[in-house]
Amino acid sequence: MSSHAPGPAGAVPPSPPLCPASRTAARTALALLTVAATAAAAWAFAGTLPDVSAWLRWPLVGLFAVLFGWIALSFWTATLGFVSVLLRPTPAVIPALPEDFDPLDLPPTAVLVPVYNEDPTRVCAGVRAMLDSLRAVCPEKGGAARRFDFFLLSDSTNPDVWLAEEQAWADLTDALPEGERVFYRHRPENTARKAGNVADFVERWGDHYEFMVTLDADSLMAGPTLVEMTRRIAADPSCGILQAPPSPVGRTSVLARWQQFAARLYSPVFLRGFSLWAGTDGNYWGHNAILRVEPFRACCDLPVLPGQAPLGGEILSHDFIEAALMRRAGWGVRLAEDLGGSYEECPTTLLDWAKRDQRWCQGNLQHGRVLWEARRRVRQGSGGLAAVSKLHLAMGVMGYCASPLWMAFLILTLTAAAVGGEQWAAGAVEGGAGFDPAVVGLGLFGLCMGMLILPKLYALFAAARSGQLDEFGGVLRATLGVVCETLLSALVAPIMMLFHSRFVLTTLAGRVVKWTAQSRGEQAVTWSDAVRAHWPAAAIGLLAGLAAGLAAPQSLLWLTPVALGLILAGPTAVLLASRDAGLCARRWGLWLTPEELDPPHVLRRHAELLATPPTAPDAASSVSADDGPLFGRVLRDPAFFALHSELLAATDADRPLPADARDRIEKAVVQGGPEGWARLTPADRRAVLGDRRTLAELHARTRMNVTAA
Repeated sequence: MSSHAPGPAGAVPPSPPLCPASRTAARTALALLTVAATAAAAWAFAGTLPDVSAWLRWPLVGLFAVLFGWIALSFWTATLGFVSVLLRPTPAVIPALPEDFDPLDLPPTAVLVPVYNEDPTRVCAGVRAMLDSLRAVCPEKGGAARRFDFFLLSDSTNPDVWLAEEQAWADLTDALPEGERVFYRHRPENTARKAGNVADFVERWGDHYEFMVTLDADSLMAGPTLVEMTRRIAADPSCGILQAPPSPVGRTSVLARWQQFAARLYSPVFLRGFSLWAGTDGNYWGHNAILRVEPFRACCDLPVLPGQAPLGGEILSHDFIEAALMRRAGWGVRLAEDLGGSYEECPTTLLDWAKRDQRWCQGNLQHGRVLWEARRRVRQGSGGLAAVSKLHLAMGVMGYCASPLWMAFLILTLTAAAVGGEQWAAGAVEGGAGFDPAVVGLGLFGLCMGMLILPKLYALFAAARSGQLDEFGGVLRATLGVVCETLLSALVAPIMMLFHSRFVLTTLAGRVVKWTAQSRGEQAVTWSDAVRAHWPAAAIGLLAGLAAGLAAPQSLLWLTPVALGLILAGPTAVLLASRDAGLCARRWGLWLTPEELDPPHVLRRHAELLATPPTAPDAASSVSADDGPLFGRVLRDPAFFALHSELLAATDADRPLPADARDRIEKAVVQGGPEGWARLTPADRRAVLGDRRTLAELHARTRMNVTAA
């Protein structure tokens, strides 16, 4: 553990956390407003139900209360944030450091970049861009890059991606100035996925660092932001995790630009509201955050849940759990909602978005099991989780369970309307004297829509008041962007409801989802692909619309937006994936963001590095899982062989093969001649790359064959 003293004197956050009394007041106000609004809406909704559907009354009212409460919680969080932003406007910006700041005052900090079958060229370009940005912090004092050690922590299973990572890392380190360090480690076994990857780092090298920054493969953080986060956590000895909110950037499809605009414009009011009531009971999103290493090692050992996957076994969505464990041990978990300069990429097609959510859905549903186990621990006399940590976990579960609940509510509403249509239309309502059901139903529909749309207007007004709308293209373009984003959200919401409902039901049925590498590129969706993927949604939407029109026309107000979104799922998917349409929207000034109009240094540098062609013909750009060009090169090239062998030895990753497997592989290579290695399967190549002895023998044989030929 580093004994370096905390950060420089006076290193305090520009947005100090609320005192406990203020935080309690915010939580009380949020709870009262949410409960009161939900109770009033549920009472009004109950008054619209026909007598004949009494057997449906309580399930319908219960579902309505849960779903309206979910909307109300988000709405009042945004409202609290909006009021706070108006009273104390502090837009998220890349921080300016004090004039007397000296990078040498920073404690040594590790920056972790876990990778899993990612594009090594892109990942290393991101690392180099962040180092360049750190070097530009106080350059007259030597910059801040030397206070941050980067670690490429590989869990890649593709043998050629593994070798490409080593090549890209070697090229990166050769280009760095003296004193700047980037380390590489490939883990032999992908145990516990990313959580296990980070835990392996903590056990092996955690003693050398007081703090660690966790990133994803697509994360970027500006140098001043990394420095400021380190200063803040060092100045607050009670803080265990400091989360910086990432903004999505860098993509051009309609889906990506829509999400980039929405996240950048709407987030400030929601994040401010969340920060008001969460305080030091905040949450951790798994990346773009800084953590105190020693308490993380002591407190955040993830349990293995009882039972079989998908709800049992290893915890998949580890971040919420780690925040809860850190908080249980008394360490603060805070959101640095006023910090900019934190970035990530987002999915570019509807199916990529859905695939990512399917993995998250399975992980978040496990949180329900965690809550149950925490309750059992309390009954046994063990320490439980903090109340707000339980709320975070429950919100994670509800984020996906809301979709099947909405679907059940719509089905029951349609059933009630069909069964009691005449009484509903006539206003013969039990306990509803003085109510016109049609008027009340219209009012509730308008209330729900208003609570979803009003926070967007909050964000628009807050940006206008702080003079930031020019960064979104000006008042007219930003307003048009909000309108178009709202219409597109209405089309997409039913599609995602259907996806999420299927994900929840299949997970509860026991289907395990493989956590594979995410798709980071941009690709178009053809009409045939869209029809093949989304025709079930269109059929469901068409049938639901017809059923509502024939059996319960009075329910069309609720069902038309849902049915329309499902019917148009195919065309929507094609539109969302289109880069041409996204670039056209940009030319028109639609969905502009500050990062597009004036990219910060780290984003510009990243784009420049990606635009630079690779110098080696068979470097990372030539990675192939089929023909294994880099595997052949490690057998032929003494320098590449030496690089790989040294990395195996340095990271204790040498795993000798059993004698029978070694003999079989060597025989296959020898019989195949100079290119005999090409006959090996990807699994065999990976096994050979993990065994220094076998690799050395094959390298020697291949060299001899090449020389003889």
